[in-house]
Amino acid sequence: MRAARLRLLPALFVALLFVVFGSVVLETPALWETPEGIEGPTTGVIGEAFFEEFLAVFELAAVLLVAALVAGVYLAKPEESRSDAIRKAVDRKPRVEGEGEGVDDGSD
Repeated sequence: MRAARLRLLPALFVALLFVVFGSVVLETPALWETPEGIEGPTTGVIGEAFFEEFLAVFELAAVLLVAALVAGVYLAKPEESRSDAIRKAVDRKPRVEGEGEGVDDGSD
């Protein structure tokens, strides 16, 4: 019974925080009003700025992100490559020769 209470308390706390934050966000009047001087949706304006004025910066950021992804994969790769590890494992495995059959490589 005590374990159930310990699990229920954090869930109630998170639910209460969700309700409080949700009510604050929904009650904020500035979210529903369009700022003065803007006639249409702002997403179109942001997209035009990205692809017209800041295209070079946008492309540079994309190249840097791809380079960071490749570097992360390279750094996460173990020092010993997989093919070397497989080759060593095969060399360590004892080979058993059958009567008239070839070498048993365990690939049944």
